[in-house]
Amino acid sequence: MRIAPYQTDGVDPPNEAEDRTPFSDGRVNLMSFDELWDRGITYSKEHLRRLEADGLFPVRVELSAARVAWVEEEINQWIQERMENRPARRGNRTG
Repeated sequence: MRIAPYQTDGVDPPNEAEDRTPFSDGRVNLMSFDELWDRGITYSKEHLRRLEADGLFPVRVELSAARVAWVEEEINQWIQERMENRPARRGNRTG
């Protein structure tokens, strides 16, 4: 399930060159648990809760008593940090 972008008003987003937070244009893309799996984050719901509690994963947004989602930009940043911190390859393997 793809959760549609949320917009608080009819104002056009600011110029891309402006320094801004992810929320300054009023739009936030949210990701469901299934969408985390689609992005390769295949942790269980319980493991995600533990990571969030330990400050090791973006904290969920509670949409209702039975529905949660994650801010897509925070998930993208979390993935990017892991990509930047992975060890360099140690050499080429040739067959």
